[in-house]
Amino acid sequence: MVSNEICVEVLPIFGLDKSENPHDYIILPSKKHGSRNYPDLMVSKHRLGLSEKVKAVGSELKFSLEDFAMEFDGKNYINTLNWRDALTLNLNLGNINLNLRRFVDFLHLLYKGSEGKEKVYDPTGWQLRREEIWSIYNEIAGRGEKRIRGEYIDASYCHDPEDYHNLVIAEHYLYKGNFSTEKTYKLKFNFSRGTKFFDMFSADVYGFPTKEEDSGIINGTYVIDPNNGTATLFSTGSSNRLGGTTNIINCSYSKCVVSSLNIGIRPVKLYNGEILEQTNFLSSLVKFE
Repeated sequence: MVSNEICVEVLPIFGLDKSENPHDYIILPSKKHGSRNYPDLMVSKHRLGLSEKVKAVGSELKFSLEDFAMEFDGKNYINTLNWRDALTLNLNLGNINLNLRRFVDFLHLLYKGSEGKEKVYDPTGWQLRREEIWSIYNEIAGRGEKRIRGEYIDASYCHDPEDYHNLVIAEHYLYKGNFSTEKTYKLKFNFSRGTKFFDMFSADVYGFPTKEEDSGIINGTYVIDPNNGTATLFSTGSSNRLGGTTNIINCSYSKCVVSSLNIGIRPVKLYNGEILEQTNFLSSLVKFE
């Protein structure tokens, strides 16, 4: 069913299991964008790597998992899955996939935190240092080196059944173990924008940048517009097509092709406060003076 509006995004409630370190996650505070909103989330500092749990779930799904890709800090992550299988694996692990709007919010939080304009915390209430925040941001969206890396985003596109000339954006979940469409929203802008750079943080309610910018700004992002049947990934690094290094929101990527660009997937969970002894998260934050 296609809808124009949604009041609350319904997310599954998962916590961290005993094998997971809460210091590996960052709290993304709840946000409201137009009629859409989401609760506090725990977003992993790293893309999904191999662990015994991941290997077991991957084996059940009959996925070929290898972690040949490496982040700046030496952390390896899985880069041998296509968009659909990466999202399916993440969901089967009890994780949430970031849609484009949440992904942009996460990047914006990191950017402001690295500039000292916003405090960033892990689920235990520990405040991250600016140096670590900048390192995480730079791994995701830094344009200072040619190493190509990125991650899949929970957004796919198809023709609007009520208007074949327009597209709808879909998000996904598991239904009886199968990868299924959760919600679809009508997109309301012109996709004939050509080769242009945008301010990544000028995103609309769906996460699409709206304000054109010079390619030299730190958060300048090239957007490849969606087509019927395509999906989304975010990448950064060297671009033969554009020259130099750049951030790219590619909404025209094939769902079933394994990228050669070291593309991974980021684990996300719903923050429910169970990790902290105190029930009031804001009253228990650890701050650096």
